[in-house]
Amino acid sequence: MHSHEFAAGRPYAERPERDLALHDRVAEFLLARALKPTRDWLRDPTRALKTIVEHVERHERSLRLARDSDVATQARSMRAQLRRDGFAPELVGKCFALVREAAVRTIGQRHYDVQLMAGWALLQGKLVEMETGEGKTMPQRCPPARSPLPAIRCTSLRSTTILPSATPTKWARCIVSWV
Repeated sequence: MHSHEFAAGRPYAERPERDLALHDRVAEFLLARALKPTRDWLRDPTRALKTIVEHVERHERSLRLARDSDVATQARSMRAQLRRDGFAPELVGKCFALVREAAVRTIGQRHYDVQLMAGWALLQGKLVEMETGEGKTMPQRCPPARSPLPAIRCTSLRSTTILPSATPTKWARCIVSWV
């Protein structure tokens, strides 16, 4: 090897990096501008979860206008429908709308869309990771409140020291017992 073949200013003898050929530069450009964004869009896990929000919003307006006794009656009938029809998105959307309305009426807080999406993912048995401050307590209420079958287990693991432990427990008791 000749001394001009080594990269200047490097502590070890290395060959200098050569500029990419035109076809390699074009391939990298196409990969970065077309293929990677398309792949990321197709693999986006939140895209499939957003459908539950649309289903919830369809039922929300009628529940807002309903009396407490009517909402409670709908909640009781939902359990039978879930046992019969399973966790179809339209049916779960109605159930989550009931839970959302129960949260508004009992503790004065409304589930955000991202919390509904997290509840839908939990109901499907997926692992959900949320940042501090995104409201992990509220989505945990959706699957247990709506799970109609004793054989279906809903386990929520929560690791945070921000809220006192009694507060989420009180919220859960209020919401779940109301629906």
